[in-house]
Amino acid sequence: MHISKTIAALVMSLTAVTVVGCSSSEGAGATRGTETRAVETPGGVVDVPVDPQRIVTTHNIGTQPLLDLGIVPVGAASVPPSIVVPEYMRQIADVPVVTDGESVDVEEIAALEPDLIFSHSGTDPAVLAQLRALAPVVLVPIEGELRSDWQRRIDVVADAVGRTDRKADLDADLERHARDVATRHADVLARETVSFLDSYDAQEFWAYGPESMVGEILTSAGARFAPSTRDMTPTRGPGERQMSREDLGDYVDGSLVLYSSTMSDPVQPFGQVGSLVASPLLTGSPAGQAGRVHPGGYALVSNYGQAGYLLDRFDDALAAAS
Repeated sequence: MHISKTIAALVMSLTAVTVVGCSSSEGAGATRGTETRAVETPGGVVDVPVDPQRIVTTHNIGTQPLLDLGIVPVGAASVPPSIVVPEYMRQIADVPVVTDGESVDVEEIAALEPDLIFSHSGTDPAVLAQLRALAPVVLVPIEGELRSDWQRRIDVVADAVGRTDRKADLDADLERHARDVATRHADVLARETVSFLDSYDAQEFWAYGPESMVGEILTSAGARFAPSTRDMTPTRGPGERQMSREDLGDYVDGSLVLYSSTMSDPVQPFGQVGSLVASPLLTGSPAGQAGRVHPGGYALVSNYGQAGYLLDRFDDALAAAS
């Protein structure tokens, strides 16, 4: 089984999960007349309920952080199981889907009578106006300065729902997890370097460096990234570079090559990574010839469940190299 070793502990560490949606008799305008507080968000000050009971999310960037914090929304965006730890997927299995990623079903959201909505910073202005007519809307940044700083993005969510203490506990748990990996594999980490690869089409690939989302997590566990990735000119967020597959040979210089993989069991290469892993440029590299090419977890991190899973896959790769 390739299920995360720490997600079960994470879930157990949470108190009974709050299923948001137990009661509401005031309809879509439930926040009117209830106690509110003003919170600073990257999108401006938003008056949110002190104790929100019916939360809807229109993007994974809000959904999984809520699950980290012990809250199940009453409505959520469709999310593929490949990027969700199984424990979280079970929690949202019966939650109504309010968007397929292309269009937001505002009528469905209205029927759910939300008192707080989480959307993302790229939300269409016309849709955003409709959502704001239903309930306060907190926009979570999906691009810009906070793209790679997933923990600060979760700060936005935690502040809005009043669970900053829970978020601090998650930070401490993740730090302990990383320190444990670094301590147990100190000898291996001293001699190995890491390349981390991803791909979404058959012509190109992504290389992730130490400043990327995945890079910062693995670096906290003692990873030393391969020279090719240390000073890359980013294509999108920090430490993220997209290139032609013709250049792959220049970016497999790590003695351990990790690739973006699904979070389901059995673990599979994510997206178009399978053909990347099978490329002669990778199989013929020193890591490929030594059998040191391993699944690394989902590279675009949005929550602590994914972060813990990345550390578990890194742990596995280091154990295999010992």
